[in-house]
Amino acid sequence: MKGKSIVNNWLLILAGLLILVLAGIPSLVQANSGQESSELANTSYGEPEKLIAPLTGTVSIFDGAVGKEDGHNVMYTTAKGIPAKLNVIDLDNYKLLRTIALEDAESTWAHEVTVDGDLYVATIGGGAKLWKYSPETKDAEVVATFPGQTFPYSITSDPEGNVYVGTYPSGNVYKFNPKNEEVTNYGKMINESSKQYIRSIAYIDGNIYAGTAKDKIIKYNIASGEKTNIAASLDETGTVYDMDKVDNRYLFIRYNDTNNGYIYDTQTQEWLDVIVPNVRGLHVEEESYNGSVYYMTPDDKFMSINLSTLEITDTGMRYGSGLRGADWVELSDPDLPGKSLVTINWSGSVTIFNIETNQVIERPSLVEGAPAIMNKVKNGPDGNIYISGTQATEGAIFNPIDNSTVSFKLGQGDSIHSVGNKMLFGVYPGARIFEYDTNNEPADNNPKQLFQIGEDQDRISDIISADGKTFVGSIPDYGKLGGALTLYDATEQTTPIVYRNIVENQSVVSLAYKDGIVYGSTTINGGLGIDPVAEEAKIFKWDVENEQKIEEISLSIEGINNPQTIGDLSFGKNGLLWGAVDNIIFALDPDTLDVVKSKKIYPDGALHYADWQTVDLEWSNDILYAKFDNNLTAIDPETLVSYKITDAKSFTIGDDGNIYYSLPSNRTLLYKVEVTSAGLIQEILDRYHSSEDIMQPVYAELTNKLEQAEHHLNKGDKSQAIKHLNDLLKHLNKESMSKFISDKAKNILNTKVENLIKTLSPEDESPVNSIPLTNPDFEEPLTDESIPGWTSAFQEAEEHYHEISGERSFSGDSSLKIVDSVRSASVALYSDTIDVEPGVEYMASTRAFTEEGSASFLLRFYDNDGNQVANYANHFESMLGQWEEVTTQGIAPENAVYLRIYAYTTSYQIGTVYFDDINLWTNQE
Repeated sequence: MKGKSIVNNWLLILAGLLILVLAGIPSLVQANSGQESSELANTSYGEPEKLIAPLTGTVSIFDGAVGKEDGHNVMYTTAKGIPAKLNVIDLDNYKLLRTIALEDAESTWAHEVTVDGDLYVATIGGGAKLWKYSPETKDAEVVATFPGQTFPYSITSDPEGNVYVGTYPSGNVYKFNPKNEEVTNYGKMINESSKQYIRSIAYIDGNIYAGTAKDKIIKYNIASGEKTNIAASLDETGTVYDMDKVDNRYLFIRYNDTNNGYIYDTQTQEWLDVIVPNVRGLHVEEESYNGSVYYMTPDDKFMSINLSTLEITDTGMRYGSGLRGADWVELSDPDLPGKSLVTINWSGSVTIFNIETNQVIERPSLVEGAPAIMNKVKNGPDGNIYISGTQATEGAIFNPIDNSTVSFKLGQGDSIHSVGNKMLFGVYPGARIFEYDTNNEPADNNPKQLFQIGEDQDRISDIISADGKTFVGSIPDYGKLGGALTLYDATEQTTPIVYRNIVENQSVVSLAYKDGIVYGSTTINGGLGIDPVAEEAKIFKWDVENEQKIEEISLSIEGINNPQTIGDLSFGKNGLLWGAVDNIIFALDPDTLDVVKSKKIYPDGALHYADWQTVDLEWSNDILYAKFDNNLTAIDPETLVSYKITDAKSFTIGDDGNIYYSLPSNRTLLYKVEVTSAGLIQEILDRYHSSEDIMQPVYAELTNKLEQAEHHLNKGDKSQAIKHLNDLLKHLNKESMSKFISDKAKNILNTKVENLIKTLSPEDESPVNSIPLTNPDFEEPLTDESIPGWTSAFQEAEEHYHEISGERSFSGDSSLKIVDSVRSASVALYSDTIDVEPGVEYMASTRAFTEEGSASFLLRFYDNDGNQVANYANHFESMLGQWEEVTTQGIAPENAVYLRIYAYTTSYQIGTVYFDDINLWTNQE
């Protein structure tokens, strides 16, 4: 299939566009201007190609809870993924009973088994939701949602079976009543900034206890609404990360900054006279055992504290993790008498602490996981693609030549940078820099921690290297303002020098370097949980030798007022400093920081950014690639003509010039867009010649053949261009030349030249006759609330309906949206009748965006009495999470008189699907 080729002759494009689409060539990327550069105009972008789910090495679990099911003790736990998967493990027989996909959810930190035996799970992803799992029906369903909330971090319940959920970003507490399914919002527990966590929660005797990220523990009396901070006397700072009720009387809590534990007696309303040192998260058990509470320490010790004597004892048992849920269970195993404390670890292994025998038994993971979610992708010096995960313990190395992956140990890498033969990863939390040596295999010390920034920094936003030095931009910890620029001398491996508040109260999000000067851009945002005080982001210059800021400016571009974030920054070949802000690309004179050129790429209000999110920039073959929000866009740096290529969450350009990226809708999968042009092939030749992967005899001949091909292309003679490209391939693959070229360079060049030949070659297709349709792109205004050219086949309701939507469109401004959330109904739109000729094959296509679920695209033939005589259907499910072509075709029966085209969700399908640009054609001359 040919790629999306960008050409100068717009009249030719407009005349042939329909024929090209119907012949199977992907539609042309729409330009924002009629003027084009030669390089961008001659570049072809292929259709998105699904490659692999690279992060599959581990199961990621944050929490678990023990319950009863059919008389057996069971462990409930949820593996992070898209979708998240609830696992039910029989602890008595130690086997996996079932796995249930929690659709549209990604993960959870909170499970709660109520007095009724039901399990509640508060999930993250697709908005904050509360799920209920019944041990009787074995089904899970969403029973409550919390509008405006993204993270329901904490959950607890009361003796009546009511469930309480603490959320972010509003810092609210909600109550769900399972009897009437009502949700009560008790509102914010504190109101100190616009973003607040309720990170832990407990219920005792009519009071909710909410652990915040602002030092406080709020006692909320449900009857009176009175709020009291019971932690005022503790003199602690940071997040109350963990809090569990014990014996329905005590609160056992832990502060994340100090790992100090405290015990509060809710009856006497006093803190017990003890500080429990070195407590490890995330939980303790809700019932004491012989008057003692058991907990973990960071050095793997299983400890206990007696609630009466406050004596702390080392049990002698060891466990290399925290307690992710902890419950007492009486197991049927005679070797484990009495009660055992059961927990689950990050990778799904169940661990049993038997108090009577002092045994620690770890049982292998039975959890069915899902591919982990990618965070960043970046091309490496070895031609491999390096991938970090979100809330992960592993990264991955993807080899584009053979599509293989290798895993390595890594936390959440928020930034990745290539320097020499090393890859640097900025890992959260703790603003740590890890170094991976690409010349060696992954190992316990590869990657290794190179340094930690400190100075209240928590997230690495950008890394660059120059002149033997590494420069790091960072964002501070929760509740703090003031990011930093950090300098690390890689040649001397000295202690990094941290320059905080380069721009007062702002974070550094992007860096570039030239001639001893670091250029940086900022965001007014600090860590989560604190509101900004600065009004606008800035651009600054930092003199490395003299260790001082020499300039700081506000960005002066029409249409940009008080930007929250500016970035990325990147130098182009013309020496200009390029950057982006919101929906605008711009270039600065690096000496004066004056704006040389700028352009609005997307309409105002069309893009939405997270607090520290910048517009990622990367260069390839004199084309600037920019990711505005999730819109990966190619920009000509001379004319600023731009084209959207695809939706992307993170992207990089490989050694082969192709785009490798993750999708916003499913970040577990790596995709590729093949990029093809003569100029790109020359760039690859030049690069491999510089690295000595291609020696002079081969380089000179290949360059000559490519120049001749380009010469004929410029004259419009494609056949002669193809001849010279075929000559190039013959020379490239001569046995006598193999000693002058590496296998990697030969493989990439073979693929690139073959793709260019395919792009230039005429399609060997039968003639295509397009059949006109009424309103095939759903752009015509409604007539009496009906869609011109289309009719609804069924009665619709709130849970199953269609509409014309401006939320998504493949072309134009609108599309047909079908929403069907019940299996007992159908939604179908069918076209006006189209006359047919018996015995002729008819083909139909649509562009479909499957947001979730599945749908159908149909051709139905009818006789003269309106009876259906043939049905040709394409039932499709969630695919790329972006616009894709869906086709169906069929031969008109002998008694067929007309056909209709259907966009449809059948009674067995549910989903949210958009349809656009419907076409009908036949090859009949």
